[in-house]
Amino acid sequence: MVLKSGPGAASSGVRLRSRTPKRNVEARREKRIREYKSTSESGSSPRNKESSSPSGSTSSGEALIPAAPKWFRHTYGATSVPTANWDARPRALLLFAGRSRDGDLASYLVRSGWIVVAIDTQAEYPADMLDDNMFDKIMKDVKEGAFDALGVATPCETFSPLRENPPGPRPVRSMEHPLGMLSEEFNLTQSEIKQVKEGNSLIGASQEAIEGFLDLKLPFWWENPDHGDDKVDMWKTPMAADILRRDEVHLAALDQCVFGAETTKPTIFAYANMNLSTIDDKRCSHEVREFKRADGTTYRARHESLVGRWRTNERGERERASKALGEYPPPLNAKLASAMVAGPSTRAAKLRELHSDPLL
Repeated sequence: MVLKSGPGAASSGVRLRSRTPKRNVEARREKRIREYKSTSESGSSPRNKESSSPSGSTSSGEALIPAAPKWFRHTYGATSVPTANWDARPRALLLFAGRSRDGDLASYLVRSGWIVVAIDTQAEYPADMLDDNMFDKIMKDVKEGAFDALGVATPCETFSPLRENPPGPRPVRSMEHPLGMLSEEFNLTQSEIKQVKEGNSLIGASQEAIEGFLDLKLPFWWENPDHGDDKVDMWKTPMAADILRRDEVHLAALDQCVFGAETTKPTIFAYANMNLSTIDDKRCSHEVREFKRADGTTYRARHESLVGRWRTNERGERERASKALGEYPPPLNAKLASAMVAGPSTRAAKLRELHSDPLL
């Protein structure tokens, strides 16, 4: 795959300031610092406490992870502000947003003064992108300019290279058949065929939503793993190719371990009308170490392999260790949020102008 580099000029994140009188700002800051110290002394993680500082840091300059937003039911999915209370603030639409958690992308956007709508089957108010009626409502709002930025993280389970390692699920796509090995010769089960077709539908829906934002010249990003030139991934489907061939679309390629992910996880972000050059070409430089497999044999690598590994999640459920890789680490979310809030929409520009005024 030939990668198109993004704009050369780095775009800095927007630093929002409160218009509240200075003495109230200082009082709230002191209160947060006391809470932070109290949390630290109790032994719980201070990284789950939200900072009231506009930059998201403590008085010592240490970055804090923002708390997950409170969610309300929207016409579709979940919204961080009750729909009846939507105002002139800019709005982000996150498709396949994942579960709500401290330090997720929505938490950074909300801290920046944005309204967020999150669509996912694991969201606080679950919504399924395979629901045609719901998707029609989303596209109607997109075309009418209801949103100012879009983030899309299309599910990639059917492309996973872990399928090549028994006893996991077997491959259902190939370089020759990126839309699925659906002919009879491959002998997929009905369940596998259904999974592939649903995956294709989600890629198609992602493409349509992105085209809506491109038509309006609004910011979007579209993320999926990068499996290289010799293995199938979402970027090799015709739907993704249609987006990538557009002149205004750029690519940022990176390894998520640079931002705190457990494994290297090479990733590509396609984007337009925003700047992700600050995350482009950030590659793994971790030290090679020795790890031990379950059978006692050892191997050397920069990160421990997740193949065949299981773990218990915070809900007490047993799941494959690779599942956690679907969630971006907080530092990467902070970068994405900074790029989104710097976008060119009218509402975003007005918010930046409002908060560029000095404190009273």
